[in-house]
Amino acid sequence: MNIHYDPKEDAMYIRLSEMPYAESEEVRDGVIFDKDDSGAITGIELLNISKQIPQLNTAEFNYEISGATK
Repeated sequence: MNIHYDPKEDAMYIRLSEMPYAESEEVRDGVIFDKDDSGAITGIELLNISKQIPQLNTAEFNYEISGATK
């Protein structure tokens, strides 16, 4: 999993899978799910994230989580 925050765009992207996405679905205002061909969620985009998480540091960051999953 990889988490990226871009303060200029005020957006956060959470990549859950390395699979390419085939479609995107806005599930609520400012929350977009990217899905692969089978419908599995491969990523989540959060727009205007500072309004949802006001204490978020305004510095750009990347956070990588790796390991085996069952």
